[in-house]
Amino acid sequence: MSVIAAGYRPRAPADGRAGPRALPGYSGDTAAKPSAGHKETVELPRFVSVSKDTTVMEAARAMIDGHAQAAAVLEDGRLVGVISEHDIMLRVVLKRLSPDSTPVSDVMKTKIATVREDADRATVLKLMSELHVQHLPVVDAAGRVRAMLTLRHLLRDEVQDLKVTVWQLVAENSVDAPGG
Repeated sequence: MSVIAAGYRPRAPADGRAGPRALPGYSGDTAAKPSAGHKETVELPRFVSVSKDTTVMEAARAMIDGHAQAAAVLEDGRLVGVISEHDIMLRVVLKRLSPDSTPVSDVMKTKIATVREDADRATVLKLMSELHVQHLPVVDAAGRVRAMLTLRHLLRDEVQDLKVTVWQLVAENSVDAPGG
């Protein structure tokens, strides 16, 4: 797992958006169940990206249209920040700034940790907990943003895995013999 701190300038995806990518240990809605001895991989969700000159209102619309709680802020295709619903509430709404005229660059987070596509879910959850973040960009080996992980999705998947484990234990301990 690789964590990249603020100031890192990854190369840009050609179209500014990421397509689906697999992340070992991250299971989302399209999760394929791993066979014995294989790491779990799934398709990563697409992410929302905006430029730093985008207004907060435009960023909010993009996040709503993309069903996302946060957007990667890209400049010349490089990750320069992240803006979330929480940032908009704290740094725009509560300060009574105009979302129609406030640029994302004025309110985005610029100290950003990222994880690589090959990071496992347990490591990602631990990192998010330690950093107190709910959104974490996933980058490929070249540093291009490929997805935005959310704490909500990771925890939901963790709970789902625990349910599967419980049912497997119940199945292993049940008695299937007649009269038993």
